[in-house]
Amino acid sequence: MSDKSPCFLYKETRVNLDWDDSYGNILNIFLPIHHSGPTRRTSSHTNIIKKPEPDKPDTLFQYRHLATAASVYYRPIERYPRCILWRVLEEAQVLSLTSVDFTKPHDTRGEFSSTFRFYFPDTIRPGCVGFADAPDKDELVVYVMTAGNIIYTLNLSADFFLRGAVTRKTSKDSDYCRTFSPSSFTLHSPHYLIAIDHETLLVSLQDGVLLKLEKSDALPEDPEMSVSRYAEKTFSEGTYMAFFKNRMPYFRPGTVKHGRDNVSFSAVISSAVYFPRQCEDSMGEGHQVGPLLFTVSVDHTLKTWSLDKGILLHATDLLNETAPPSSKMKTLLSPASSQLLTVIDTSFRDDHMFYLVSFSSATTGKFKFWAAQQGFDGEYQGLVDLYPDREFTADPPTLNSVWMISEFRVTPVSGDNNGLLNLWVLWKSNTTFRVQNLQFHILNVGEYWNTWATATADSLHGLPGIPPSNVTSEDITDYWMDWIFCPGRFSDSLLLTALDIHRLFYWATAGSPVDDPADPLQSRVAKAIPGAVELHKTEDGSPDYERYNHELNTQWVRYARLCTELDKQRCEALSLVADPHTGFVWTVNADGITALRECTESEMMQHNHLTFALNKEILSLRSPRKLGAGLANTELSDAMLLVQAATNLRNSLTGKLYENCLWRLQREVLEDGVFAFEDRMLSLYQNCLEGEISDDDWDKFEETTEAMNDPQTAFYSILSSLFQAEGHAGAAKLTAFGGRVLVAGSREVIHVNHDILFGLVFVLLMLVFEGGHPKIDSPDSLYLQLLNYMREYEVLNWMARTPLSIPDSRLSADDELAKGLAGLKVTGSDQAVVSQKRKGSVLQLTLPENSGPPPHGPGRSGSVAISVCIRRYLASLELTNHGNGFANVGAALLGTNAVAVAMEFQRHLPATSWGFYVRARIQLKDGSKDTAAVTFKKAAYGLGRFFIFS
Repeated sequence: MSDKSPCFLYKETRVNLDWDDSYGNILNIFLPIHHSGPTRRTSSHTNIIKKPEPDKPDTLFQYRHLATAASVYYRPIERYPRCILWRVLEEAQVLSLTSVDFTKPHDTRGEFSSTFRFYFPDTIRPGCVGFADAPDKDELVVYVMTAGNIIYTLNLSADFFLRGAVTRKTSKDSDYCRTFSPSSFTLHSPHYLIAIDHETLLVSLQDGVLLKLEKSDALPEDPEMSVSRYAEKTFSEGTYMAFFKNRMPYFRPGTVKHGRDNVSFSAVISSAVYFPRQCEDSMGEGHQVGPLLFTVSVDHTLKTWSLDKGILLHATDLLNETAPPSSKMKTLLSPASSQLLTVIDTSFRDDHMFYLVSFSSATTGKFKFWAAQQGFDGEYQGLVDLYPDREFTADPPTLNSVWMISEFRVTPVSGDNNGLLNLWVLWKSNTTFRVQNLQFHILNVGEYWNTWATATADSLHGLPGIPPSNVTSEDITDYWMDWIFCPGRFSDSLLLTALDIHRLFYWATAGSPVDDPADPLQSRVAKAIPGAVELHKTEDGSPDYERYNHELNTQWVRYARLCTELDKQRCEALSLVADPHTGFVWTVNADGITALRECTESEMMQHNHLTFALNKEILSLRSPRKLGAGLANTELSDAMLLVQAATNLRNSLTGKLYENCLWRLQREVLEDGVFAFEDRMLSLYQNCLEGEISDDDWDKFEETTEAMNDPQTAFYSILSSLFQAEGHAGAAKLTAFGGRVLVAGSREVIHVNHDILFGLVFVLLMLVFEGGHPKIDSPDSLYLQLLNYMREYEVLNWMARTPLSIPDSRLSADDELAKGLAGLKVTGSDQAVVSQKRKGSVLQLTLPENSGPPPHGPGRSGSVAISVCIRRYLASLELTNHGNGFANVGAALLGTNAVAVAMEFQRHLPATSWGFYVRARIQLKDGSKDTAAVTFKKAAYGLGRFFIFS
């Protein structure tokens, strides 16, 4: 990929999770120290944090909100909550657990919205958090090992997630928390924890030994005791040399420094487990295959173990490479725990049991593909290198930065794809990350290796351009407030931190405004930033408003940059995860989570039009028809060229020229014209483009459009790709988190489609009035269709960018009781129970709960499913051609008592009977009774006819 431009087929959709305890959704649980006696303490979630917090705002932000390790654990399909996001916070002393389920069962009324923060007496060791599930009951098992070499086992039942098990006054620590200090730790220091199941875990020791801890009936646990009991067993390599290595220091391998510890070259840093599939026609009892454990050690060795017996079966180099005899240098890996192996539990040949993919972090990006051989009677016969004479090295995303592969995942490709698999690779460069994807067949990797695709970031988090010229100070403030407080852009904690930093460095020493924490966040920011600017006077004594506006804009730019710099820290990718059931792929960030979804066809054209010629084959093969019109060959080429012409024309409209074009097009879209379309087109052209396009821009435009085979077909191809005919939004019930993901993805699709439509309108005007292009047969009809679609996306764009406080209808079981007690004060509590509202947008208000992807089995491509749901949801709003969706949006705003927002929405309501009726209700709600009476009369005639004939 380094020798050609990237092919963008995936989109990163970032989601803010806002761990804000203002709604009481965070539960702090302080865990006990290790001891051998029973505990009678009641639940300690109300204890005060004793550890002092940092003083500086940026350091405090990192301490409270940025995780040092994070990932998602996926439970069995029948469990709920099933997707558990875990994060290590506050200098590795806190483990945070919260549900990030995209959908929920249909018979579930509420959802698990609480975040549990477990405070440990000691710091958590890196790489020492593991999860498992009990097979016979709905219980999540969490293993955590602290720096004091204590293993905590948390048994979290469904009752616990409903907060009952921890908030009862009679509850005690031993109900859900047990501790254990292995005797082996007195002689060996632990390094890395591996969770096997709800009763078994492995610990990699720093001297290279593997320790197995397993519960057994011979060691029963007392329900009143908070101490776990495990049988300890070490794995054996089964050789005389291994015997001497463990007992004689001069036989031991070398060590490498890792923090304050010395870690052996043979210490395990990565692992993967294979559990045999249970088949009725499986081999006889004597040849039943047991679970296999694969490990990678610091010395670049891949080992295969029998998990049940604890003996070594096979050892080889991680990449099956043999160092030359003359070489004295050892290939060593970083001693930090990492993900270097993945098991592919399928087979495409009778002599293959399963497949294994290994990766070496000692190189830039080298992979090896293995097959597990099996005999005629089904016994495991070892690993075989599928490509002993080939090297498979992934090229970094760019050549101007130092990139390293952090993690990789392998998932099935959905549908009947002849065994194709997805290889997902997470690249990191400081806090920047990129995700790349390769679709391949395990038995023919070489044919696919050079067809990589890349994920591109969303457009929400880049700094905007300068504000419009010739504006007042209020206009400047409104411009930046609209950008900063765009729904989903920044979290509240980030905005507050940026405000504290701005106050620290930029506020004037005298006359600074008083910052009242009780005020709404938007009000605090709106007062604070102008408060850092003084109004000076000119030489004649009059106020110097020009200087004031310049300095005011400078302060807003500083605050916005503070926000974006803090946001860069938040978006650092800590892990790459894939849901084995739904196929959803995510990157877990330091503060948030990012969905990886396939680009819709319009997004694919927008991001690849400049490099289309280099990636034409990949783009034609990899764009699913359900994400667009399924364009290919000449149709796709012409559509790409048309998008390129529209983008170039849009980029040439800078400053006042762009502002004028946007304002006049919005007027054309929102106002019902009385003139013929040909006259309206000419008027828009004369007022926007005539005499404004430079010769260079015109030459570029002409060159692009002349290269098109059929421009008129290209216009209609793009329009058919933008809009989804199916109106049904989805099938499964969304959680609040799933709704956030769909709204964030919808916002990005709206932004891209709005930009494309804006460019297409002016390309059409250029072709008609500048080029006189003979291949546009009926420009007025095409112009009408473009205006109708532009009207829809003007409304969608407004809905996506207008903030709104939304009543939280997705309450948990506890919250439903709280809702019934709203306004009452609980005895012994200092807080009244209040009705909850969530920050969102108008777009989020209209999202139906049943908008999730339909239930499906393993192998479904979640990256496609998210984009399909987005397209169906936007189509279900019925905003095309003055549809009922306009009235529905207005009615929804009235239903939430959002009168101010509804008044702003009035301009989008069509001049139809239902449009007048909703407009009248909004005016009445606003107190404008006389105006509402006139508007009701306009609606009466049409509604009367409707009810008579219906």
